Amino acid sequence: PGREDHEVSDPDKKQAKVRLRELEILTAEIELEEKELKLDMLRISHNAKHISHGPSQDIGRGIFRLESGVYDEVLSLASVIERWAAQNPGEAIRLYIFSPGGSVFHGFALYDTLRTVSEAGHEVTTVVRGFAGSMASVVFLAGDVRLIGAESYIHQHEGSSGVVGSSSAIREEAEFMKRLGEKVARIYATRTSLTAAQFKAKIRKKEWFAESDEAVRLGIATAVG
Repeated sequence: PGREDHEVSDPDKKQAKVRLRELEILTAEIELEEKELKLDMLRISHNAKHISHGPSQDIGRGIFRLESGVYDEVLSLASVIERWAAQNPGEAIRLYIFSPGGSVFHGFALYDTLRTVSEAGHEVTTVVRGFAGSMASVVFLAGDVRLIGAESYIHQHEGSSGVVGSSSAIREEAEFMKRLGEKVARIYATRTSLTAAQFKAKIRKKEWFAESDEAVRLGIATAVG
């Protein structure tokens, strides 16, 4: 080849090598992300103390389980759901719930995750099997379709605090608990046929247990199933 051909081909070769290297890096990143997702799925599905007790192939099909209190494990569940949704655009997600509830903030984290993936085009179905208490009932409300077993219950109650100390600290905690209670009431008012005032009346000074027929009648669940 002549000198001109050589001068033209060298930059082309360098550009091709750079592009090839970029593709190799991109491929490695994708493979790493897939492996990390599989590892998270296996960690959840094989740890009996954590959330998902179902087989890992259930998670592969978009089926998840909340079968514990709503605490730190819920953050792992939310992360796996979010990453699974990103890798399976438009695919339906189903979350089975048997939980007494727990942390308000952990519950909000999972609720927000489910509503986010729903708004991204995933139909979210939440299913109560047995009992969805307190913040678990709020997580249940995140579903586009909400199914409740015929013998299952939804539970709610007024918020409580174990804070002790100065009167100002107790007042501040009481005010904050009131704000959290208002937020839960707004979610119920938005996602059910109850108004915020009706919801507050249901839980005032008592534990409220709604059977499946009441849950459907009030719009908490969309159907028994």
